[in-house]
Amino acid sequence: MPEESIHRGYVLVVARFVPENTIDEFVKAAEIVGRTHDVVIVGSTGYGGELDERVSALAEANPRVTWLGHLSDDRRLFALWQHAGAYFHGHSVGGTNPALVQAMLCGAPTVARDTVYNREVLDDAGVFVPPDPEAIASALMALLDDPERQEELSRAVEARARAHYLWDDICQRYESELRRLFP
Repeated sequence: MPEESIHRGYVLVVARFVPENTIDEFVKAAEIVGRTHDVVIVGSTGYGGELDERVSALAEANPRVTWLGHLSDDRRLFALWQHAGAYFHGHSVGGTNPALVQAMLCGAPTVARDTVYNREVLDDAGVFVPPDPEAIASALMALLDDPERQEELSRAVEARARAHYLWDDICQRYESELRRLFP
């Protein structure tokens, strides 16, 4: 990745390579985005296979695409989120996703798959897209090309995470609710 693209100059995705994380659509979008912008992919299937092979081939064929595989170094992962120009969160099942909250606390401007869960967590601090490669690519490139919007979303996601998703606050709310239910 070129030195000048380090802060806010790349798209980042962090996910296990499974269909419910919109990885197939993201890889197709990365082919488009990677023509003009840097893309960093963190994750794998954990067992090899077609998606790992496609991502590997994309990274080999395009110097603007970097595949880091599974990353267990939290400091490095947090730095990637802190400096991303656009983080894609394609998770489509579950509820409050820990990776999304971590990305938010790191101030990653976020483009998320449009789900009820992602809308609840991000509220108006994110950009929402359907699971369509062209829509994903368009939203990511628009954000990369708009430094003011990046900083606006960065501040908004971090503030939202600090207001709603800090462990001490969550534990206090659980404790209060339990005390109310079981006086």
